[in-house]
Amino acid sequence: MLMVTICEMNSHKCRGVAALHCDALRDDFLPSLGIDYLEKGYYKASIENPCGKVFVAEINGEIVGFINVSINSRKYLRSVWGKKTRLLLTAILRLFATRPIRFFEGIAISLAKVPVHRGGEIVFIAVDPAHQKQGIGKMLVEAAHRYFLAAGVHFVFTKTLESNKQVIRMYQRFGAETAGKLKILKKEYLYLSWNI
Repeated sequence: MLMVTICEMNSHKCRGVAALHCDALRDDFLPSLGIDYLEKGYYKASIENPCGKVFVAEINGEIVGFINVSINSRKYLRSVWGKKTRLLLTAILRLFATRPIRFFEGIAISLAKVPVHRGGEIVFIAVDPAHQKQGIGKMLVEAAHRYFLAAGVHFVFTKTLESNKQVIRMYQRFGAETAGKLKILKKEYLYLSWNI
């Protein structure tokens, strides 16, 4: 059995996390902004953010999964988006010019009314497809739970595509229930929440 280690992301791991985000979460909006923005903008800013963390799963030094969490989503995202404004604007303009529908999808997701406003949020979770069904996602959620509990947070929520049955089942094993639904450009999302 392979030894999986979970640790906080540092600046040396940003590129690997950004690459996995682009590969494993292709339906997500952020990969549309490019790997450079994810690495040098979003994930670099996440390291310094007091409202959130990124935990990384590694096997023999190779990043095989990550989870991005926040204890105050609005503050966290405002800070992350605001850190590398020039890089973000360049990525958004490039996206608008090359993939306008994806651009408007991102705007719609950003403006959507979130049915859950309190608690900790699992912003993103991804496990390399070659390493799925080995308990790595569960280990990452457990690391998130420890972080939330240490911060005094006992309620968790997340958003995922309704078609993402495998991750929904994993969250349900933690007690997740549907808290709301969202439909944007033919994509259906579920908001899930649970107590820890």
